[in-house]
Amino acid sequence: MSKRVGYLIISILILLVACKTEKISRKPLEGKNKDFLLEKLEKNEVDFKTFSGRSAITVQNEEKKNSFKSTIRIQKDSAIWVSITPLFGIELARILLTKDSLKVINRINAEYFIGDYEYFYKKYDIALEFETVQALLIGNKVDFERDEKLKFSIDKEKYYLGNIKRRKVVKAEKKPKKIEDNELVSFWLNPTTFKIEEMLISDLTASRFVRALFMQHQEIDGKLFPTQLTYYLNESVNDRVDIEYSKITLDQPISFSFNIPSKYEQVFY
Repeated sequence: MSKRVGYLIISILILLVACKTEKISRKPLEGKNKDFLLEKLEKNEVDFKTFSGRSAITVQNEEKKNSFKSTIRIQKDSAIWVSITPLFGIELARILLTKDSLKVINRINAEYFIGDYEYFYKKYDIALEFETVQALLIGNKVDFERDEKLKFSIDKEKYYLGNIKRRKVVKAEKKPKKIEDNELVSFWLNPTTFKIEEMLISDLTASRFVRALFMQHQEIDGKLFPTQLTYYLNESVNDRVDIEYSKITLDQPISFSFNIPSKYEQVFY
């Protein structure tokens, strides 16, 4: 597989694991508590059955920067389908994520990959999860523990919520297995809309983390949706993925075409 296509696919999958904003006067938290913020957060999340979005994706590190067009489709809690093309040209790659599998077609080298999330955990030490990728593409929260350790405050002119990320159970050799690495999840909410504008997912040592920014919210079918999304890996400004949505439709019929040509060779990343 070419280094260019390989870097693109791995970067998007792992990272999915700065826009200018207006300063908004915050509402006081006096008389409020974490239950109030949780209720507002959930009430203002994007609720959808299907999502389809055209977007421009930019992947960069210290050495290079590449831009692509993409179409992203999501059947809520079921499947995520991504088609990637150069700014001008035919399709480069196609990705299909389900609750328990990951499939990739690399058209440049006539190759394909089929695996599960535990494969990525073992090979890259990344706890890739369908629910997390879906949340990062939509700007919704990821699951977290709602216990007495849940923290809330005012930070960066925004409301803050944070706690341990809910543990994910995966299947390994037909036996249930828990990923033991605890992760922390933090949210910074807009004080007026209660939409997530920043999310941080990190391990307990803070040696690995993904920081996501959800900006330029627009109303789509009565729901506020982020149209500019930026993902940083370990806070490096030079190692990032940017997604800018140009067209979004919700709750319309979508399809997930994923036919692997018989001549393509199966590979492992």
